[in-house]
Amino acid sequence: LWIDPRGGVYFTDPAYSRKKEELELDGQYVYYVSPDKKVSKAADGFHTPNGIVGTPDGKLLYITDRRLGRTFRYAIGEDGTLTDKQLFFKVAADGMTLDERGNLYTTPREKKLRIFAPSGEELPAIELPVPASNACFAGKDRKTLFITTSKTLYAIRMSVTGQ
Repeated sequence: LWIDPRGGVYFTDPAYSRKKEELELDGQYVYYVSPDKKVSKAADGFHTPNGIVGTPDGKLLYITDRRLGRTFRYAIGEDGTLTDKQLFFKVAADGMTLDERGNLYTTPREKKLRIFAPSGEELPAIELPVPASNACFAGKDRKTLFITTSKTLYAIRMSVTGQ
């Protein structure tokens, strides 16, 4: 999930272990809970929406489709609606986080964190001994990048601040 600057919440609902006939809904979507607690579909057309993160200014939202192997970027409207869907890169991720420069850190179930500039250009990766499942910046100054795997938590001191 990702909480926007207005207090609304975007969340994904992938159904990895359920069969299509077991699903309560007719598809897998991204949802938005507005600050006044109204729930709506924010985006559709996904096979398995998973990782999600937005920019601190609340203008862009990144959503990854795990099964499709793609990550998309949307513009966020004043009312929380998503428009201008663009393929950002051909990589899917379980988790994503952003730094102060707008670089997107992704956990693509590879032995590395893949990092993408706001332009979509791939930057040098952070190599790992095992595949990562999630990542976030934390700590007093938000300059520690925490990376989870199935059995380990890594902490890397960074020169950039996380968002």
